[in-house]
Amino acid sequence: MTISVINATMLCRQEVQDKIRAVNRQLQDDFRRYWHADVHLRLEGWTGESPDPRRPLNMRGDAVIYLWDGDKTARALGYHGLTARGVPYGVVFPALSDLLNEDWSVTLSHEALELAMDPEINRLVQGPHPDPAEGGRVVYHWYELCDAVQADTYTIDGVAVSNFLLPLYFTENEEHLNHNDFLGRGVESFGVRPGGYVGFVDPNDGAPHTYHCRGDHRAACRLAAKAKFLNVTRTDRRGDGGDALNDPGWVSCESITFKLCPTRGDAGGAPPPLPEAECLVADHLGSEWHVTPCPGDQYTFDAISSDALPVSFAEAWDHAHVLGGQRGVVYAEPSFRFPIPGESDAPDGGVRGLWRDKQHKRGTESHTWAIEQCNVPEAWKLVEAANKRPGAGVLIGHPDSGFVEHGEMDMGRVRIDIDRDWIERDDDTRTCDDVTDGLHGLATASVIMSGRSDPEHGVSGPACYAEILPLRVTKPGHPRPAPVLFWSGMRRLRDAVRYAVKSGCEVISMSLGGVPYRSLREAIQEANAHGVIVCAAAGNEVGFVVPPARYDETIAVAGSDINRCRWRGSCRGPQVDVTAPAESVWRATVKDEMPTVCRGYGTSCAVALTAGIAAMWLSYHREELARRKPAEIPELFRCLVKKTASKRHNLPAGFGAGIIDAEALLRERIPKSGCFRSCPGPAEEADHPVFAHAAHHRNMPEALQHELICARSLEAMIAASQAAPVRGLKATSRNAGDVAGKLSDRLTRWLAEHGNSPDA
Repeated sequence: MTISVINATMLCRQEVQDKIRAVNRQLQDDFRRYWHADVHLRLEGWTGESPDPRRPLNMRGDAVIYLWDGDKTARALGYHGLTARGVPYGVVFPALSDLLNEDWSVTLSHEALELAMDPEINRLVQGPHPDPAEGGRVVYHWYELCDAVQADTYTIDGVAVSNFLLPLYFTENEEHLNHNDFLGRGVESFGVRPGGYVGFVDPNDGAPHTYHCRGDHRAACRLAAKAKFLNVTRTDRRGDGGDALNDPGWVSCESITFKLCPTRGDAGGAPPPLPEAECLVADHLGSEWHVTPCPGDQYTFDAISSDALPVSFAEAWDHAHVLGGQRGVVYAEPSFRFPIPGESDAPDGGVRGLWRDKQHKRGTESHTWAIEQCNVPEAWKLVEAANKRPGAGVLIGHPDSGFVEHGEMDMGRVRIDIDRDWIERDDDTRTCDDVTDGLHGLATASVIMSGRSDPEHGVSGPACYAEILPLRVTKPGHPRPAPVLFWSGMRRLRDAVRYAVKSGCEVISMSLGGVPYRSLREAIQEANAHGVIVCAAAGNEVGFVVPPARYDETIAVAGSDINRCRWRGSCRGPQVDVTAPAESVWRATVKDEMPTVCRGYGTSCAVALTAGIAAMWLSYHREELARRKPAEIPELFRCLVKKTASKRHNLPAGFGAGIIDAEALLRERIPKSGCFRSCPGPAEEADHPVFAHAAHHRNMPEALQHELICARSLEAMIAASQAAPVRGLKATSRNAGDVAGKLSDRLTRWLAEHGNSPDA
């Protein structure tokens, strides 16, 4: 087995070569003698910006190990595992070795040995539970060669390398002459040395666990240091959800957003906002944080950490509470990067992952069934009779995963001249190198405004003459179980909304969501003031309407199926305004590098249909709406879309006023007066416990309540983003103390002082 080593650090080539030479001697002289495997490392060239396990660059061997400076640790996919193409890989962080006070060559040795024995991290061996208190009951140990003895090292040619286990360790027979590890330190079979730990799967709960000896401070410190890096322990990679909030592999802080009061300061006048913001951050967060202004708001700023280690959930809220408590600061809140449950491009034979229906329902074979259910073809006739074109003259802002050129899209109506990418920080949202990154953006865009294809074989969007502005704010996570997952942050979404307003968009369609973020809500309020209709997906699988859909300023859209019943993956709640098809909706995609169409799932489809209908409504009533104040238009649309929604359905409470009806909406007269009120829907259910129970802490300060809701929301999203829910996540529990210990010090103290009862 040849393992390619790719140096993406500032380490000099000679140092890397010297340490590879020593590890190769270990592999040939020490390891092969016991494990009978021929393994060697080979240093390769490097042409990429950062390690990407989806595309192992310059690799000629059977596996790859990246040496990485770790300045962007949140983008790493694991410490070792498999690439999306099935190639074993590992990542060695010299910065982590510095935290552990050991040479990075020890980690290189460690990773090489474990890649050699279990490259797919899927081997288990039956043995006794490592905790003596468990009485030796049977568990299934990982086939890790170094973890149990990783605090023990030795040198080869002056280079430190890791001790490793021998075959007899993985048997229950008595060891002979300390022959369970190479250095002969006397570790028992399936046991652990001081400073080490062992991982196993417990058949009692089916979950992975990590064990170290009680009172072993060195092992605890090692695990704590590793927790600052993404998925560096196998427990993380196996999906143990013990502390997902503070695992940077699931949640990491993008920035601390804070707002200064415009009337702050003494009577003599306030200092300029930016210098004051920089002083606040330097004084209270430290020199490793730098300040950037929020686009379009001179009093809002983002503090961004330049530390190589990602900032965890609890740390981020600790910083936010400190900053928010300063004089002249209106609020401070973190923006997090986290997984959003997405939807799958399922083949016609059935679907994968969370969408568990065995097959598409009868009737969805027709490519036009979804727009027909919304009476879009009849609405088109009204538009054509008025000598107009559906959506003509309307620009639709589309924050999503980017864009892929496709025959279903009229590229003349895709505004790639002014598009913007907040992932790569450039002005090109087309994901040419890896089209999978942009498939969700392509799919939802086609549902909004595709108009060139044969309706019998392609996709037709309601706004088939509108223009669309791609705004890339998220990307899929790889490798992850189906359905597609999106890694996003609310700060990027906020910036995209402000950019869309500045660019002249009249509709914004958001097929994603996240956690409460006040700065995003302010951007949406500003969009409404400019007359922009903001449509947002209610969400998938998590059980509650996710922000920004839950904000009063957005049109929140839930999902239905062809039988006019609820789509069971759809979130629901009192915030939903209207429902649209979300199951087996036809949209554009790319499969096997060929453009095609397929049926997909998710409230992403429902909100895309609604946004397309909104654009058609704006173009049809252009003259009447021109006489209204811009700020009235979004609420006017909400009023009319709810008033005209079809009541011919079998939807339960929490799905708004009914299924959107484009024909009835266009026929409804635009009120002349400024006085109008939204038509209420059916009796609504109470809000979800994630939000409702936090509100029951009557005396809790607003900032702490915000943190608690954020914690519960993130845990629910992490659980929903797993093919099998992550164990240990109790986001819907009535007890606020279930997340205590994962929260900021200030919230933890408040819960301890006031009790965990919702009535405290």
